[in-house]
Formats: sequence, C-alpha cells, structure tokens
Amino acid sequence: MNLTNDEIIRLIIGLYYYQQELDSQEQSDTLQISSLREVVDLRDKLEDYLLTTQPPEYAKETAEFIKTLAQTMEEKKINKRIEAML
Repeated sequence: MNLTNDEIIRLIIGLYYYQQELDSQEQSDTLQISSLREVVDLRDKLEDYLLTTQPPEYAKETAEFIKTLAQTMEEKKINKRIEAML
C-alpha cells in the first residue's frame, strides 16, 4: 500500500489524538501501556519516514509542523491535568 505524504500526515495527527486518549485513561493496565508504546513507536516511524523521503526544503517544513503539533498536544495534556486538579 502506498500512502501520499498528506495521508501520512493525517495518520500522524490521528496517532497524536489516539495517544492523548490513551494517556487520559487509567494507566495501570499492562496492555494499555503496551498499546500506548506501540502508538508512539508507529507515530515516530511515520514521522521518520516522512522526513527522510522528502526533499530537504519540504522536510524542514514538515519537521516544523510536527514540532508544533507535538507542542500543541503536550499543552492540551497539561491543561487537562490542571483542569482535573481544580
């Protein structure tokens, strides 16, 4: 199966949201921890593939996008934790 760069980016975004969903659930279950690890590993592989198969000028833009996305998702995670404490 061949995926376009846009499809890979959509998968990466979806995996960030799925990771966030897994993070918000109870983490005591070993299977759930394993699932979270698999999601992160798959997302990392997709990001690496996308960055290494693009021309340098596009890879730089993609890297900036991924960095911004990761920061945004981390901020959302922190905000949820703060809201839960209040």
